[in-house]
Amino acid sequence: MPDLLLLTTDNQTSQAITEQAREIGYRVKAVDNEKSALGWASSQPFDLALIGVDFKLDSVGRVSQALWAMNPTTPVIVFNLATPQNLGRDRIELTIMGVDLIEGLDAAERINLALKKTSEKKKMGSAKFEVLVVEDLDSPRDIICAFVEHIGYPTVKGVNSADSALKELETDPHHFQCVITDINMPGVNGKQLIELIRKHKKLQHIPIVVLTAYGTADNLIECLDAGASGFLVKPPTKASLNRELGRAMRLIQNNENPRLVKAGDAAQLREVLATKGFQ
Repeated sequence: MPDLLLLTTDNQTSQAITEQAREIGYRVKAVDNEKSALGWASSQPFDLALIGVDFKLDSVGRVSQALWAMNPTTPVIVFNLATPQNLGRDRIELTIMGVDLIEGLDAAERINLALKKTSEKKKMGSAKFEVLVVEDLDSPRDIICAFVEHIGYPTVKGVNSADSALKELETDPHHFQCVITDINMPGVNGKQLIELIRKHKKLQHIPIVVLTAYGTADNLIECLDAGASGFLVKPPTKASLNRELGRAMRLIQNNENPRLVKAGDAAQLREVLATKGFQ
């Protein structure tokens, strides 16, 4: 039986979604404040989380991190059943955070579809998840592979170039479910590797996480525009690895578009990255 964490201050909405979820077969923990949500999120794994748009980004982030610490594949959805808001930068923040947004006239229907999809996935079980790390320097590559293994992804392989990565991927397009790549590499760099994978009909579904350092946002934005699914700041933390690999696993399991940002989001993306230390 799947478990749902529902966080909203609207009692009527809470009751409606709770009834809807229970009809599908969910156990529901419905709460109206961040403290209670954090308590439940830290006590057991959940299969899905729905958070009302009335909660601030910081609250959404804290609850999401607690959920992903227990189960990195938990989809977290911020929802708005009222008149759609122009969220602007907040929408980009949610996307970078790994949180989905459901709003609009069909929001209730889309929530129902998310409930059904997650329930069906629960019944099928998790598929294998193998990670390919692309880094030209031996020591950083070994460290990242070790980090990935340490947080619970035991099947990980490291290669020292984009050319080697493409050979691995083309040998069996469905062997790896995620690629983590450095941006600055000799020969074919990270951005070019992303472009090659996105143009390859048999590989374009694979989530790609880029490794970057604090500093200029230009290279990172270019990689996200090229089709990256997320990014990690060197050296990656356990929480950030959980976030990005969990996002990648959800993309694979739900057969979703692996691109993190849409065309035209570059300007707002630059503003958001500036608040995170990128210039």
